[in-house]
Amino acid sequence: MADLKDVKDGSAFQMPPAGRPAAACWVSNSSHAADHLSAGSVSSGMQFLNRQIAASDFTVLREAMIGCYLGASASLPGVPGSGSMNVPLHRNDVANHPGTESLPRTALKVKNLNTALRQAYRYFQGGKFNDALAAFTDVLSKIPIVVTDTKSE
Repeated sequence: MADLKDVKDGSAFQMPPAGRPAAACWVSNSSHAADHLSAGSVSSGMQFLNRQIAASDFTVLREAMIGCYLGASASLPGVPGSGSMNVPLHRNDVANHPGTESLPRTALKVKNLNTALRQAYRYFQGGKFNDALAAFTDVLSKIPIVVTDTKSE
């Protein structure tokens, strides 16, 4: 085993250079409003929604927008007495860490909207029109926030 005297200056441990945070990569890699909202960039997400679907009143979308942000990360508990760690969740990390090409994982999928739509139809067929209206409104408000995996979706 080597002595400390044998260790050269170039072989000692060096801190890795700081990289870009995941949220900054998400904003620069995507033009989808859900990715910007997941990164916490609400203003750019709202601008995309305004340009893409002419949304101007975001009160209906508020719950879905908050869900995008909260669903893109996990909070892991640390050792007792310390705070928890916020870990970003990536949707394109199947093979390995995507690095600067990362995109956020989204909690809302097309499958969820299909299930909610079926439930809205059941409410309507059962004569529960107020419940059906609320369910249809919920589905319509979440459509702009859904990120699909393939073009066929």
